[in-house]
Amino acid sequence: MKAWSKWLTRLFCLIILVDVVGIASSYGQHRLLDQFETALAVNDTMLAAAESNDLRQQVVAGLQVFLWICAMIASLTWIRSANQSARARGAVGMRFTPNWSIGWYFIPIASLWMPYQAMKEIWQAGRGGDAWKEDQVPDFFPIWWFVWLFNIFVSKAVLRNTLNTETIADRTIPDVFIRRSRGVPPTHFRPFKRRRL
Repeated sequence: MKAWSKWLTRLFCLIILVDVVGIASSYGQHRLLDQFETALAVNDTMLAAAESNDLRQQVVAGLQVFLWICAMIASLTWIRSANQSARARGAVGMRFTPNWSIGWYFIPIASLWMPYQAMKEIWQAGRGGDAWKEDQVPDFFPIWWFVWLFNIFVSKAVLRNTLNTETIADRTIPDVFIRRSRGVPPTHFRPFKRRRL
């Protein structure tokens, strides 16, 4: 379990690093979009910058999605192993099996609270023995779950906002600010038609 925990921690540190790169990349994209919006005419240099920007955003997005998939697989494997480990230490009467401790993440509506319950049980039963049900979970547990859910909802809102943009001015929520909530790859540059005044 300790080896898995260290590997997972390193993976999440790498994700944070790539997210910082993604934020910088998105900031560069927004600056480029501002240049397009204020330009009187689009020249070859601007088009080359747009193509370079698009390639950079695609590479960063691909890396983020790849790391997200790796983190998801590793996290679910770790959760399943932690449940099995608690059982091996003698925790009796656990409500969630190793498979259901990860299965609840994939059941709509129930995924809003059941994975939290499974993680809470794994934490309590982690020391094993018969009295594990009396163990308290740390105070950060509900905060962690709230942040996880908030992250998911913000991700969906940002994605919907991004997909519904028609003009540069429509991009009112910069993905520099609310950026890389898990599962939402960064937006790709798409040249917009300028409106004639």
